[in-house]
Order: sequence, then C-alpha cells, then structure tokens
Amino acid sequence: MPALNTTATRFASAALFAIALGAAYVRTPAPPAPGFVTGVNAAIAPLAAMKSAGNLPPAGAQASAPSLTQLPDGRIAVAWLGSDAAGENSAVWLSLLSASGWSEPQPIANRENTGGATFMHVNAVARPIIQANGETLHFWHEAVLPGGGRFIAYARSTDDGSTWSKPVRLAASPLGPVGTRLSAAPLPLADGGFALPASGSGGHGEWLRLTAEGRLVDLQRLQAGKQPVAAARDSQHAVIASQPSTSGFLLTGRTADGGRSWTEMPDGPQIAAAPLALLSLPEGRLLLAGNPAAGRNVLRLWLSADGGSSWQACRDIDNAPDGGASFADPGLLRGSDGRLHLVYSWRQQHIRHVTFSEAWLTEDCR
Repeated sequence: MPALNTTATRFASAALFAIALGAAYVRTPAPPAPGFVTGVNAAIAPLAAMKSAGNLPPAGAQASAPSLTQLPDGRIAVAWLGSDAAGENSAVWLSLLSASGWSEPQPIANRENTGGATFMHVNAVARPIIQANGETLHFWHEAVLPGGGRFIAYARSTDDGSTWSKPVRLAASPLGPVGTRLSAAPLPLADGGFALPASGSGGHGEWLRLTAEGRLVDLQRLQAGKQPVAAARDSQHAVIASQPSTSGFLLTGRTADGGRSWTEMPDGPQIAAAPLALLSLPEGRLLLAGNPAAGRNVLRLWLSADGGSSWQACRDIDNAPDGGASFADPGLLRGSDGRLHLVYSWRQQHIRHVTFSEAWLTEDCR
C-alpha cells in the first residue's frame, strides 16, 4: 500500500474541521433577543429654534467616517478616521467636547497597534464606531488586510478614552475574516449588550448581536441592502434603512419583536449612496441624514412622523454648487439636554459638527 501524503492529509483534516466548526457555529441556538433601550427622553422641555456649527480640530490632511456619542458627564465624544494627503497612514482619532471646547485629538487606533494586538497583518484601519454605555466607552473599527479582506476590532475604555483595552478581533465568522464592514452606531440592548448593523462581504446587511463585553452571540442576515442604519422606537420596535436599490430609493424595514424578524416597508426618498444616519426622536418621529439623489454635494435631513412609512425633506445642512464637493458620512445624536448633534465629513478635509434644536429642524419642513 502506498504511503499517505502527510501534507494532503493534514490539509483535508483542517478543511473538515473548518467545515464542522462552521456547521456548529450556524446551528448553535442564540439566546432570546432582549429588548432595545431607546434613551429617548420626551420629558425634556422643548428648546427654542437654534443652530450652531464648527469644525473639530484637524488631525491629518483628510478626515472621514465620524462617529459620536455622549459620555455620562454630558461631554460629546467624536472618533473619526484621519490620514495624510494621499489617503494613507490612517489612524482613528478621538476628541471630546466640553464647556471649554474640543480637546486636542488623540490617536486611539492605527495599523500597528491593531495588527500587533490581533496577530494579523493589517494594512490600514477604517471606519470607527464609538458608543458610551454607563461608565464604559465601547470602540469598534475595521482593519483592512492585504488583498482587501477586513475584520472588526473591538476595544473598551473605562476612563473616557484616555486608555483602552487591547483590541481583539470580533469573530463574525468561524472561518476567519470575510469582509464584514461597520455601517452605523449600535442599538443598546436591555441586557447591556448591543445590536450592531453591518455589511456582509456579499453586499447584504447583517445584524450582529453582542454581549456587554463585545462577544458575538448571534449574526442575522438582513434583506436590507448594504450599510444599514437602525433606530429603536421602543423596547421591541425598530426601523432599519439602507443604501438605495438600483432605483435610487431608500430601502427600509421594521421589526416588532426586538430584531428577531424584519418586514419590508415602502421605499423612502431618493438618495445617493450610503452612509446614512438614523435617529429616534420623541413622539415616535425619525430623523434621517444623508445625500439626496443630486449627489454628495448636498447633505439633507428628512423627518418621518409615521415610523418611516413616509418622509419629509426638512433642511439642507450643507449645499455646494460644484458637483465635486462631498458632505458625507453623517452621524446623529440627541443629547441629554434635548439638543441634536450632527457630525459629517466636510469635503474630506474636516469633521464638521452642527448643533440644532427640533424647533429649528421643523421650521422649514416641506
């Protein structure tokens, strides 16, 4: 009998093990989904019409993909991607807004520390997401691998971003990095965990359920398109929106059981490509930020009073006559004082921060 090919045998055994692991991963039942935590306080006294705007301190020649959250003491934290003029040497930067203004940006992730901590060859870092939950500041970002593959890295801070835990790779697949991409801030869950919208490698939406420690417990494929964003209306109801179909209309869906199942809704307004931002407001209203069909040279706000079934265009936050302008990557937050905060990439040069009230927002709805 001829001798067995040891290399081929080991390869076959590894392949069979990977297949078995993948099957076990898919078949492992996920625990029941907890309810959403909306955080919308309708008891805040209405604010008069107001709006202010300014840029965050610079950190690199290019700035994109901002994410914002509010810390327990009321400060606003923004993380974004900064790079040099060639779009290389990317790093994630963090700045905090207090009564004295924005703090000096501090780098919190780059390819060296992400790759070193995860034992992966990382070419670059990409889209960051931050979310405060109690005294913990959670941080996810993408790590780009040679050949274009990606994985999500996760870290946490208990001192408002001054120091961070060592980043770990979020195992969105048992077979390794498959190109999962972040798209929007997560929805906090009643058990302390999160529901994190993301995009799969095939361009479809994904719904990642995470524990309070950042461990993946469930992954659900969504019918919605890539780069989905979500907003919770109460403990069981949420709305999701995603990049438009070939028709150019916003794709939307809703859940009435905490994200276990989703149903399609009527198409929304015509928009350009994602990213988008979606936020729940009092009285069940929804606020959407994105680029209309005209292109990225316009950043628009839409308001829905019927849970996303229909939308009204309310305000153009930025509008430039030159088609080469880009006002993109919006992020939305309703502060504890009722003020609304919007951050976005201004011509890929700065991160712009706009603060406004709901009264200002609705003055010009049409």
